[in-house]
Amino acid sequence: MKKIILFYFFCSFINTAFCQQLSKHEVGIISENDAYLSEYQDKYYTNGIFLFYRYVANSHQPGVNKKIIEFSAGQQIYNPYHGDIYVEDLQDRPFAGYSFVQAGINKFYQNESVLKLSGQLGILGPGSQAEQVQDAYHGWFHFYNPNGWQYQIKNTPGIQAGLFYSKKLFASAPTDQIDCNGFTDIRLGTIHTDATIGILSRISLNDLLPIFNSNIYGASAGKNNSNTEAYFYISPRVNYTLYDATIQGSMFDNSSPLVYSVIPFRFNVETGIRFRYKKINFSYGVVFNSKEVQNSNASRDQYGRIAVSVLL
Repeated sequence: MKKIILFYFFCSFINTAFCQQLSKHEVGIISENDAYLSEYQDKYYTNGIFLFYRYVANSHQPGVNKKIIEFSAGQQIYNPYHGDIYVEDLQDRPFAGYSFVQAGINKFYQNESVLKLSGQLGILGPGSQAEQVQDAYHGWFHFYNPNGWQYQIKNTPGIQAGLFYSKKLFASAPTDQIDCNGFTDIRLGTIHTDATIGILSRISLNDLLPIFNSNIYGASAGKNNSNTEAYFYISPRVNYTLYDATIQGSMFDNSSPLVYSVIPFRFNVETGIRFRYKKINFSYGVVFNSKEVQNSNASRDQYGRIAVSVLL
């Protein structure tokens, strides 16, 4: 009998420790590519890859349900309406690549508000290795050979700060299957200086998880690692861009051979599905952007996003 009791407590201890360890960490990958919408499309923001790691930190602030520290690294690649435009005058957007590392603090409040603060260091230009990555990617999948990178935006350091704030609207909504969240996203730095305001809504057949436990803003890590969720989301947004170095070139160096002015006010919408089964998160979304470049030949842009993460 004693052996059975000891074995029971041993299993309970291992299970508890293991579950706590699993609940506090999350690693994942995000891939963005216009080919996720159409294999015949390869323009403007054409590819992005991001790796991230999050963990739940101790927090004793009143009203804070959860504090998550996040580290990430990524690369973004831009080209004209096609990646094989070797004539400079035909390029309706500059070739550009940006690689970076980022750290952030994400606070999830008991009232389902969210505050995210982030800092970022990176390199825009040939130092980002975007040309080499695109060449390799196209070679692996037997796509065309990219041509025109000799006109890309020149090297410039990326120093960025970000602030994101979201607040749940209509807290007394009559249903637990739909919610609405208003948000503001501000970026300041040498690569992107802009502000975005928008609304994000989740729609589910089942009761939605609270924002502080949902994967919509990256709050899956935590004690509730047995939760499941599945929902459709939609997020219309308005953006004001003051500076975009991937289009306008470096603010420190005007030697880039091809630059354009930006359209300050932009509209975009993201929509898709997200689900979580215990320790696995998955999402697929599409982003539609209005025209960004002041060029009569340029047009709007769209791309797909796939994200997968695991609680460890």
